[in-house]
Amino acid sequence: MVVIDSIHDLHRILRENPEWREEMRRIILTDELLELPQRFAEYAVMTDRRLDNVEHRLDRMQDDIGDLKGIGLESKLHRSGLARFVTMFGLRNTRRIRYAEYDNGSVEFEEAIYDAEINGIISDVEYARILHTDMIARGRIRGQTNTVYLAVEASYSVSRSDITKVCQSGEAIGKVFTSADVRPAIYCAAISDELFDVARDEGVSVVIETNIR
Repeated sequence: MVVIDSIHDLHRILRENPEWREEMRRIILTDELLELPQRFAEYAVMTDRRLDNVEHRLDRMQDDIGDLKGIGLESKLHRSGLARFVTMFGLRNTRRIRYAEYDNGSVEFEEAIYDAEINGIISDVEYARILHTDMIARGRIRGQTNTVYLAVEASYSVSRSDITKVCQSGEAIGKVFTSADVRPAIYCAAISDELFDVARDEGVSVVIETNIR
């Protein structure tokens, strides 16, 4: 028979019989206290899920705000942005001949790039890049005979890919109109100093629009 005369005897017996400890806990503690570790773990999982949902919603809100800003900038480009480039390059008799996914402003231009793709002068990827350029305009510089094609990408905050895309647009247009002077350009609300230097080195002109509504 086990005799317990002191708390020390109880400690010793529990050390010698660890399987008794769980039963002792059940006797001493309430069910609510015993369930706390499991409840806490479940609460932690639930909290993590809620935080993930909140972060996902915030990301979507930021994307939506970015999309709205981009739409506003493109609208500004279509309304009055071209005038900035006309002034920058000293263009004359300038008109927009294509908006990306808006309309076909020049049948002559559309037929020329289509024929170039059919005849293998440009690839289907280059053809698609021209079609997705945010704006293409055509004009002349006073005192020069060559036609100037202006390829513009609009981006609220410029990324490296924006510069790459507009360079690709300019290169593709140059393959179609070999005697033309093609000018790739970026229309934006913000650009880092680093990317501004990259654009300059790539021959891409940048117009920064500060009045976006």
